[in-house]
This record gives sequence, structure tokens and C-alpha cells, in this order.
Amino acid sequence: MSPYMVGDINHDRIVDINDLLLVGSAYGTQPGDLNWNGHCDIDGLEEKSEGLIDIYDLATLGKNYGKTI
Repeated sequence: MSPYMVGDINHDRIVDINDLLLVGSAYGTQPGDLNWNGHCDIDGLEEKSEGLIDIYDLATLGKNYGKTI
């Protein structure tokens, strides 16, 4: 089990604006793109993600926004 929650992109044990900024900067990218960050592909929906940072990743982050471990 990971010591970090889904959405804690920078692993500081809180899902906050810093994580949102990371997902935002990678939004719309896929592997091979300049701003691609695989840590931001967090939606867990294999049939939807296809290696793309999209609205599903933002929604997943939003579910834990403000939470800490």
C-alpha cells in the first residue's frame, strides 16, 4: 500500500494547489509530449485514460483535494 493518497502528485502528504498545478501543467499531454508527467495520470480508469492527462485525472484529484495523511 502506498503511503500517499491518490492526487498527492508531489508526495508531500496533502492534496493541494501544488498538486493541482502539476496536473494543470500536464493537462492534455500524453507520453512523448514535452510537458508529460506520468504521475499525473491518476484516474485509474484504464478504458478512459489511454495515457492522457485529462478531466478524469482532475476529477480524481478533486475527490481528495484538501485531504492529508
